[in-house]
Order: sequence, then C-alpha cells, then structure tokens
Amino acid sequence: MVASKLKLAETQDWLESELNGYNGALNDLPSYRIGAGFPKFFNPFHGWLDIVLTDSEARATVSKAFLPQAIAEIEHLAGEEGGFVIFGFLPPINEFLHKTLNIEFNCGLHVSKTILVGAVEGVKNAVLDWAMQLEAKGILGEGLTFSSKEIEKAQSVTNIISSNIGVLGSVGNNAKVSHQTVEASGLSSEEALILVMKVREASGGLPDTVQEAISAPLQQMEEAAKSQDMGAVQQAMNAMVPVLQNASGSLVAGSILAAFGLG
Repeated sequence: MVASKLKLAETQDWLESELNGYNGALNDLPSYRIGAGFPKFFNPFHGWLDIVLTDSEARATVSKAFLPQAIAEIEHLAGEEGGFVIFGFLPPINEFLHKTLNIEFNCGLHVSKTILVGAVEGVKNAVLDWAMQLEAKGILGEGLTFSSKEIEKAQSVTNIISSNIGVLGSVGNNAKVSHQTVEASGLSSEEALILVMKVREASGGLPDTVQEAISAPLQQMEEAAKSQDMGAVQQAMNAMVPVLQNASGSLVAGSILAAFGLG
C-alpha cells in the first residue's frame, strides 16, 4: 500500500513477485533466492544416494537451487519437519543426469532448510532496509497519506530492491574487490555504521563459531566508523572476510561478503 501511494512501480513489481512468485528467468532471481543443494538419486534398495559428477561446471549447475515460489510457500516449507526439502530437477537437468549416470531412478536436489529461512529473512531485511531509507529521507506520511514532496523524495529509494541484491543489499560502488580484500575508502562513516547494523541483524543466521569469530572485528568496525577512522574500518572488514569465506554453503555469509563488495 505504501509503495502504491508513493508511486514506486519497481518496488510494487518486486512485492508482487514476492507475494505471487517469480515468472522470469531463474538466474534473474534475487540472490537470497539462489543457493546450493545436494543432488541425489533414489535407489529403492538403499534410499537417497549422492550424485557424484567429476566435471566442476556440471556439478555447480546441478547443485544450484532456485526458489521462485511465493514467499508464503517458502515460509511454509521452511517450517516443516526435517532438515532438508527435496526439489525435482528441471527436465533438461533430469535428462542430463539420467544419460550421464545411465540410470532411470528419480533424482532430486536436497536443499537445506537454512536456505529457505535465508530467503524469508532476505525479504524481511529488504523491506526493513527500504523502510529505514524512507524514514531517513523524512518520508513519514500522516497515516497513509504522503505529500507530493515525500512522493518525489521516495523516487531515490527505489534501488534498494533489485535482482541479486543479496540478503543485506549492496554497498554500491563504495566498496571494491581487490585480490579478495575490501577497499572501503569510498565508504562514509555513516554507511559503515549502517553496514555494521545490517551484519548484526543477519549474523543470527550464521553458525555459532562464525558469529563468535566475527564478533570482535565487527565491534572494531563500529568503533572505527564512529571515530571516522576508515582505515581501521577496512582492516576490520578484511579480518572478517576469511572467516565468512570459510563458512562454506552459508547463504548469510555469502550475502555479507556481497555487501562488502566480494560477491
């Protein structure tokens, strides 16, 4: 309703896709709806067995999990019993696996519930981030009535929701990749503090050991941002990078790295 009253067509399109499901190309899904699973085939005598592919490109393609469903369906699946959800493969991948493995057994991609929870949290974080940016620009409205000035200001907050934004959104062009280190010299202290807040909000989805490992550098990053020491901000971010990179298979860790500019 807010997006409609502010005449934000792009945001409305995103919301409708989240509520009703995505109909476009799977690779164009927001990154919080793309993860990795475990390809398996069902043997009637031994149950689900791993599919082993020696070709790394084929293995990556077959293991990719896309979640175009309506967010309510994803939330429902995430709440069911068990640690995994099994998705059927698209016909071309099914045919490839049957031909490559020379089997006729059913194949499926086993996707961890954490990927589904990450998708739900991705939507929540995007909406929260969008609302916070509206408030930061003084777009508060009275009830659900917005002035023409507020509607005009709101047009600059449409980039918060777009394809492949990641669970945390993006820092934009202010952070750059350089040999898997972060160059944060373009960040302002305010942007660095917002990034700290986003990482803290998302860190609950990280393994306990990873949360513990990034706690100290995250605190250092916050203190450095408050004192406007951007060199120390960069050092703190780079201290977190290898820890997050080693959190293999974590959608949340990947989204934090993307927010750092290492996606």
